[in-house]
Amino acid sequence: QAEALVERRRVEVESSGSIHLTATVDPDRLRLDWRIGVEAGGEPLRSLPLAVVGPIVGARDVTFLDEATGMPLARRPLDARRRAAEGLPESGDAWELARPGTGPGRVTLRARLEVPWSGRGTIPLLALPERFQARGLVLVAVNRGLRSTVESRGLRGLDPMVAGRAREAEDQDVGDNQPPPDPVAYRWAHAFGTAGANADDRLELRTERLEPSRASGVIGEAILTTYVAFGGARRQHLVLRVVATDVSALEVTLPDGATLARVRRDGQAVAPTRLGRGLAIPLAAPQPSRTCSTIVLDYLTPQRPSSDPTTVRPELPATSPPCVGFRWQVVAPEPWVVARSGPGLVAADPVTAPPWTRWPFGSWRGEAGDPSSRTLEAAMLRALDERVVATRPEEVALGEWFLRWDSGTWPLVIDRLALGSAGWGPKSRVLPPRADPARRGAARAAVRPLGLTVVPIGGVLLITIQAEAPDRPGGPLRDPAARAAWEATLREATAWGADPSDRFQSVARWRGEVTPKAPASSEADDDSAQAPAGWRVWRFAAPGWPGPDALVRLVDERSRAAWRWAIALAVQVVGIAAGRLPAPTRAAGLAALLAVALLAAAIPEARASEVPSGAIGGALAVLCFWLGQALPRRIRGAVWESRASTTSRAANLGARLTLLVLVGCVASALSAPPEPVGRDREPPILALFPFDGPPDPSRAPDRVLLRLEDYDRLRALTEEGQFQAGPDVGVGALAASHRVAWQGDNDVIVESEFELSNDARSGSAEAWDFPVEGVRD
Repeated sequence: QAEALVERRRVEVESSGSIHLTATVDPDRLRLDWRIGVEAGGEPLRSLPLAVVGPIVGARDVTFLDEATGMPLARRPLDARRRAAEGLPESGDAWELARPGTGPGRVTLRARLEVPWSGRGTIPLLALPERFQARGLVLVAVNRGLRSTVESRGLRGLDPMVAGRAREAEDQDVGDNQPPPDPVAYRWAHAFGTAGANADDRLELRTERLEPSRASGVIGEAILTTYVAFGGARRQHLVLRVVATDVSALEVTLPDGATLARVRRDGQAVAPTRLGRGLAIPLAAPQPSRTCSTIVLDYLTPQRPSSDPTTVRPELPATSPPCVGFRWQVVAPEPWVVARSGPGLVAADPVTAPPWTRWPFGSWRGEAGDPSSRTLEAAMLRALDERVVATRPEEVALGEWFLRWDSGTWPLVIDRLALGSAGWGPKSRVLPPRADPARRGAARAAVRPLGLTVVPIGGVLLITIQAEAPDRPGGPLRDPAARAAWEATLREATAWGADPSDRFQSVARWRGEVTPKAPASSEADDDSAQAPAGWRVWRFAAPGWPGPDALVRLVDERSRAAWRWAIALAVQVVGIAAGRLPAPTRAAGLAALLAVALLAAAIPEARASEVPSGAIGGALAVLCFWLGQALPRRIRGAVWESRASTTSRAANLGARLTLLVLVGCVASALSAPPEPVGRDREPPILALFPFDGPPDPSRAPDRVLLRLEDYDRLRALTEEGQFQAGPDVGVGALAASHRVAWQGDNDVIVESEFELSNDARSGSAEAWDFPVEGVRD
């Protein structure tokens, strides 16, 4: 027989309280619903003091009800002495609710207030005495026809959707018969948590009506590519992805002084209609399977006489529908680089400020990465190759294919802008090739026919196009600081699904992007920004059309380095010449120069200037020179210096002058403009694609006509394995059309029309060479 001792004790219930507020906002009304829960600690709750934090309109209209009985509760104002005793705020309304005598237990009260709403005001908050240690929740439900913003003080911000769902689930558990706001008409816009009774807590709410847009369409994405040419017109290549419902034309007004070169819609040339100062471009009829049209504009903009040629702004036309996403690609010739961008743009390329040790003279080129990182990257590629080999080769969407690759230890990140410029999207259909298990590099071999590649960077596998691969020869990964910036950006994209510019995305997020309608072979010509040989591309993004603060500042990299050397040399000459001054004077002057230069270099706007960095380098060189001059005096004494012969002094002076001359020559060589390339090279190879009936965008061209000598040149280059960069000619063809007709039995007439663009850096006249051997006229 088992026995047990049972000891029963009364559990002391601590006082507690909670206040839940639901504010429902309509265009002209504000409704406040409170639910107040109080546990008096095992004693009957005869009365309950309450205070209002913040101003309240219509305080007399607030009705408090006992949830158990449904009866209204009488109230009377609280005086200052009772406020202080209960720990309630000194300002604002305060009452004591009288409650009929009942037993101990939790008490739940209801309160409601409905007042006019003008679009701006303070949401009143209720406070319980300090002994209840009340916790609160504030939920703001806003009419879907309103836009709302809040300013809070002393409150803890919460996720509105999570807090709203938790509130709804709690109401169902307690059997609350008051329905939540209609999710069709309202949305959970804001949520906050409160603690205690603090007189400084504030919640300011502003709303404004959302007016329906007059435009019956929207530009989902605008891609502008600007080819910077100094001294001449700049070519602008604008791609608009237009989603229109009941409009038949897109109204466009070009910038002042712009010259239209070409208009294309979905890969086909169209003729716009003049509409006042603007143009009307016909749009394709919307279909269930075709929701948007791609409009491509090529136009030339002149150099503004009053503007700085090194400051580039996006020259955009005015369009009838609004734009929700803007991307800008700046293509500039070497050695020009983008030094900084305006606040209205977000840089899509991972960038980082160089360390102060590289400010004076720029970056010394060298490959980044240590053996351990290269070993890790090789292991990442081997693991990816194993998953690629295990993937069943069948026709699949590109997003689904990459999703299978993303099932390993190392995450995948997609370069959305690069793949989009090449015409690839998550729904593009591909047929993966069969991979050889015994051969290394299965992943890169699988995407190589698509023009893509896989780059391992800092524990992340980046999928991008081959021309934009960061590990390409001369790419950004050669710089340790740039590699660190790429690693940080890709890690951020892995953690949050995308980087701040939305260029790099995780596979899961990229699968929701829009896929180009046409395959890559036909659409890549529309929005690709392939930089010519010797040119660089910088990418920026903005949410909608950029404002007047959207700009980039270009600087000549070689000229800036030369100026830095020249300023450093000048500071060094002055420092050496001041060697006869007293040591304290020289030290004070050098310290002042370094302090001013370091302070100027710490300012982002002045960091790109040559003066602070050159001054820092020159001051450090002078410091080293003086330390070297002072070192023999301390070691050998002043006698050694007095016995030095005049010949040795002259030799030392000659060596110094020689060193200064050499430094000057280096600076002059760096400041010299680059020699024009391509003038003495072989002419370009011309290719003619024959007309074989109506074009089929889904089929890649399989035949091309070349001159025999051009074919021999290509074959020789292939056998040697050395491909030279194309000539840097100033003239480029925007479009070409050829009409061939027979004249008699033996003669053929060929009429060719070319649309040419002069992108020469000098702005001078350029020649367009076309072979016409064997013709009569």
